[in-house]
Amino acid sequence: MGSCGRWGDLVAERKASDLFVECLETEGVKYVFGIPGEETLDLNESLDGSSIAFVPVRHEQGGAYMADMYGRLTQRAGVCLGTLGPGATNLVTGVADAFLDHAPLVALTGQADLERMHKESHQHIDVVSMLRPVTKWNARLSASQIIPEVVRKAFKVAQAQKPGATHIELPEDVMGEQVTGEPLPAPLRSSRVEPSDRELLRAAEVIRAAANPIVLAGNGVARNRAAPALREFARTTGIGVAETFMGKGALDFEDPHALGTVGHVSMLRRTQAGPFGLEAAISLDKLTELAMARDLEQALLPLTAGLDDIPALPVTPGQARLLRQGRKLAGIAAKPGLHLATDRSVPVALVECSEGELRVVRGFNL
Repeated sequence: MGSCGRWGDLVAERKASDLFVECLETEGVKYVFGIPGEETLDLNESLDGSSIAFVPVRHEQGGAYMADMYGRLTQRAGVCLGTLGPGATNLVTGVADAFLDHAPLVALTGQADLERMHKESHQHIDVVSMLRPVTKWNARLSASQIIPEVVRKAFKVAQAQKPGATHIELPEDVMGEQVTGEPLPAPLRSSRVEPSDRELLRAAEVIRAAANPIVLAGNGVARNRAAPALREFARTTGIGVAETFMGKGALDFEDPHALGTVGHVSMLRRTQAGPFGLEAAISLDKLTELAMARDLEQALLPLTAGLDDIPALPVTPGQARLLRQGRKLAGIAAKPGLHLATDRSVPVALVECSEGELRVVRGFNL
């Protein structure tokens, strides 16, 4: 027996797992990363007869990370598979990573028969509830008739802005049922949201009105392949660009407009000494290399450039520690004005002396 499809053709009855794989093919899936289990044997058998390559891994977490990276690089949802119980729990870290990093991913997990879920059963845990905090959407496939709708929604939600992880739980008895039906059509390409002319004009007004504008570039720049446009924007306007963890690499670290990664020790240190116009940038990787070579003075040269005419003021290690903390020092015998505080010839901070008190103008916190 069969039923008529959208175009009037007879759709033959087949296993639900076959229809599920047809839906994956319609979504453009080329690979499924994971480990098969008893509860996913129907799915794996259907995959074996399809155009989709099943890539076995040594650990489900590795499969989730592979799907995560596939999604991040292609902007098409990567697919990972694990069986019930420990197979599903092993996927969680990789799924959570995709969720936090906004990488499109669809996780598939096997599950016990529906009739076993109301009682204590071998390796049965509530995977849907477990994955709810680290997915944009997840669902249990409770009937074979809803396969096309569930698969289409999982991929649509995973790939919509902001992308992330979704999850479908596949009970063993449902995947083994006989079913008619056909995949729902997937869009040829995902739509991109673009700002209106009014929004662009408003952004330009805000930038022009800013005293010290700065760009904070995040994951959206990478996802939308906007790094070349951002680099040209920074070059044209002269506006500095700081990056989030997921925005790293939008600008070359040697680009004069690169301010580094916000909140990360490997960022480019860019300092500006207020009205004195001191401006310098140095990679901490290079600083570390020089420091290991015990050439701290050379390492600090980029930070102290332009301060040759400022007199040095030797301080004790204890005083240097307080200055690095931004603390004031009292009872200092020094002429009023700017000084370069040094600890055993190593610059500590640019300080200003007034009435015997030192105030930090710019610290060199290396």
